[in-house]
Amino acid sequence: MKRFAPWALLLLLCGCGGDQLNPTVVASTKTVALISSVGDQLTISGIALIALGNVWDQGEVPQWGIDRHIVDFLTEKLRGHYQVVPVSYSPADFHYDILAAPMESWSGQPIGKVIRTKTSLQGFSESGGTASAAPAAVDLYVAVVPANNYYFHASGLALYRQYGPSADLYEMTAAYFVVAVDGHTFKPLAAADGYATGPADATLWSDTVAALTPLQQQQLARNGANMFDGPLTTALQQLKLIP
Repeated sequence: MKRFAPWALLLLLCGCGGDQLNPTVVASTKTVALISSVGDQLTISGIALIALGNVWDQGEVPQWGIDRHIVDFLTEKLRGHYQVVPVSYSPADFHYDILAAPMESWSGQPIGKVIRTKTSLQGFSESGGTASAAPAAVDLYVAVVPANNYYFHASGLALYRQYGPSADLYEMTAAYFVVAVDGHTFKPLAAADGYATGPADATLWSDTVAALTPLQQQQLARNGANMFDGPLTTALQQLKLIP
């Protein structure tokens, strides 16, 4: 299946240092904060035999809990290597249409500025102890943010249908970046591109997000959450945050 944007374009336009963190940065990182905004908005894109039959719709699906799953999964992957500090944020502040970074040619704000001005670190407790005060800073932010999929005319999470002569093709996909941002300077340091796919079929299809039944939403939410685990592990390894 076609991808969203060539990695070479990211390297040309990104204000960060490629797809790997410098080993000295990794060695000096003790605390991280995690952000995900790729799972709270769904695009439905259907390509028909003739253009008049095409469908396109977009809607909010925060109740699916995909971003929460992503943060929880990343926490489990990173907890043995770093101290994970909770951070409060609104996923809407990190949507593709308003976020400039990691590709600085976008018309929105750089991701470092959004993190600096729109998020807040929280206190936390370990092993059920008394919650500590929120730290003034963390060493690194790891943000999973939507990327554009030009083939599906979607950013981030998408449900796709392609006309076929014998049977239509259905797919659930997500295009995204995993961006590492310096927690002190708020400069993007590295970004790994990610692409996740999950099962879908005619029983899960709807021409609009609003018309999805509760049962369809429940199954799509489960499929959407599960499809991120493998690619996210690969992205963390690509960034050199885990072995």
